[in-house]
Amino acid sequence: MPPPIGGSRRKPDDYPGYPYEWIADDIEARLVSGDLQHCLRLPLIEPSAYEYGVAITTYRRGLELLERRGLIVVVPGRGAFVISPQ
Repeated sequence: MPPPIGGSRRKPDDYPGYPYEWIADDIEARLVSGDLQHCLRLPLIEPSAYEYGVAITTYRRGLELLERRGLIVVVPGRGAFVISPQ
């Protein structure tokens, strides 16, 4: 089972962007720092959204942003996976 992503994290009051951008930035920072490994399957959306304190659609938007950045790939019916940088 993949480790939890959010860890009851809450968006800082001084973060200038939208919650989904903060989620994407937070997960990206965890990738860069080595907290998340490449080829790791990210945890399920519902528990992760709860840990971040956001709606499921907000968390999904964060994943979509990460996919556009080329950091993850979402496979329908399988989950979201961290991909190695090109």
